[in-house]
Amino acid sequence: MKRLSPLMQMTLALVTITVVLVLMADLLFGVLRDPRTQEQEFRTRYSEALAVQLAASLGQQDPAAVQKLFDQIRLRTPGLESVALLRVNGGVWARSGRDNTGREVLSADAAERVVVPLKRSGESWAQLELVFAPRAPHGLARWLDETWLILLVFVLIFGGMMFSLYLRRALNYLDPKSVIPERVQYAFDAMSEGVAVVDARGQVLLANQAFRAMEGAGAPVILGKPLASRSWLTEALPSDPLQIPWMRAMAKRGNESGFPLHSRDAQGEARELIVSCASIADAKRVVHGCLVTFSDVTPLVQANEKLKAVVNDLSVAKAEIERKNEELQSLATRDPLTGCLNRRALFDRGPALLAQVRANGAALACVMVDIDYFKRVNDSWGHGVGDRVIREVAQRLLAEMRLQDWVCRYGGEEFCVVLEGEAAIRAREVAERLRQRVESDAGRRVREVKDLRITISLGVASLCDADSDLSAVIDRADRALYVAKRQGRNRVVEAGATTLPREENVHA
Repeated sequence: MKRLSPLMQMTLALVTITVVLVLMADLLFGVLRDPRTQEQEFRTRYSEALAVQLAASLGQQDPAAVQKLFDQIRLRTPGLESVALLRVNGGVWARSGRDNTGREVLSADAAERVVVPLKRSGESWAQLELVFAPRAPHGLARWLDETWLILLVFVLIFGGMMFSLYLRRALNYLDPKSVIPERVQYAFDAMSEGVAVVDARGQVLLANQAFRAMEGAGAPVILGKPLASRSWLTEALPSDPLQIPWMRAMAKRGNESGFPLHSRDAQGEARELIVSCASIADAKRVVHGCLVTFSDVTPLVQANEKLKAVVNDLSVAKAEIERKNEELQSLATRDPLTGCLNRRALFDRGPALLAQVRANGAALACVMVDIDYFKRVNDSWGHGVGDRVIREVAQRLLAEMRLQDWVCRYGGEEFCVVLEGEAAIRAREVAERLRQRVESDAGRRVREVKDLRITISLGVASLCDADSDLSAVIDRADRALYVAKRQGRNRVVEAGATTLPREENVHA
């Protein structure tokens, strides 16, 4: 609900006071007479005067003449519904108008009856009865006929208009703009920041053009109203009035600066402001008001947001590039069929590993692995089954290795496993565990061929002082592998002095 303006509030207050004073005067001194009481008094006096005039003449006339006289009286008297001469014993001498049962003209409860006794020789011999119509019917028409109500309505309407005109002129005379020199107003208007001067209650005394522009086009003048009551400020300010920046500055007789304000303009667009407040005090340090400045930093905030968005986009792009590089690195170093290291990655990383092992005095061993009778698999069930066999063997090898161990697809159906540290010392045991795992598990994983038996042959060689590089260790392990194949396959042979040179027909 929209609040009434201060002018209207003061006008209503003055009109209310005036009405209360009129009612109190009537209560104490009776200055407002009730029209019904006045009319009742008039009718009573009229009835008594008529009775005095007719008392002497009515006794000598017959009932017909009296009836005619009463008809003339009733017609000439406005509001008189009936007139009757009643005997003391209850009989009717003459009547004009309705009878005493009230069956004519109006109901009995709506009329007003006046009875005046007629006396002769000091004794009552008859009664003159006059029945008048009521002043006004019940309802709105009766209320509109009340004098006091008309007076109150007059005071409300015309008094309100006069008070409003007078207060408007008085407020214009007391307008702060009339006592502020124009050069001061011009100086404030020249400032690019929004500036408002408030009194000790937070009501606006002065606002420059930049601040009025923040109100929006067509916004009403805010002078004399609380600064915190503006709609675009209310939503952004603290709910506690004591925590409002300018009220806090006046409370501590100091300054408040750098208060961020997130509001919206007349079009609903977000607006970022920085509020600074400086209390205004006299020589006795009594605070009389506060100078409030509003710096619109919306363009700066928007630029920062755009910069953050760009930085975020760059971060996302960097992460995507790193992910792509990892994918490229994986493609360059991993075998696409098995996920193991490829031969190039093995020899690229070999020198660094060899140098580290020798520097730490650790052990190193290579295990060469070859799938037995792999050519028969391809010839019997095709290359698709052959690829599936290679993948299953690779999965078994990877499952048995530690994170620091290397499993490399050396070529075709051959794999090279590089062991370091304790595992290298127990290289033959590791190789035997690999052989058993493949023999027991790999074949049944290839569901395309029922009861397929897959075995591997392994050659093991450990690093010795004579090995100049990793290739030398791999070569000795490869020779041991061919010995295992010559000896019947599905076995582990460790390289030694009796290791025979390789023969190329062992793959058959």
